[in-house]
Amino acid sequence: MNSLSLPYAWTLVLDKRKNVCYTFDALQLKENLATLKSSVQFVIQPILSLKDRITYKEVDWCQQKDNSLCGVWCLVILKLLLAGRLCADNLYDVLPYLRLRYLYKVIGIQRGKPAENEN
Repeated sequence: MNSLSLPYAWTLVLDKRKNVCYTFDALQLKENLATLKSSVQFVIQPILSLKDRITYKEVDWCQQKDNSLCGVWCLVILKLLLAGRLCADNLYDVLPYLRLRYLYKVIGIQRGKPAENEN
């Protein structure tokens, strides 16, 4: 299960098999992460019958270096978590490309034509 909130620049991935919830806040604000954790505990855990069984891990291995690409960075972290990969420093070099790539995907979804050859 995964979620992304662009207005607040955070993302989470809940691995139900491992009972682990990975949380990421692009601005690295502790209060945002605490709110996110609390929301999962009170809403998602009971629905999935995982009350008091989830371990929370904050993603701190890949931090945003500016304050202008929060949404794109959340998408990057979400994709890395889902793929089981870690962040590489060269991702910062390709952020302009990633911004256009995600824009292309959104335009395709709005037109009802998802991007092809997605890997």
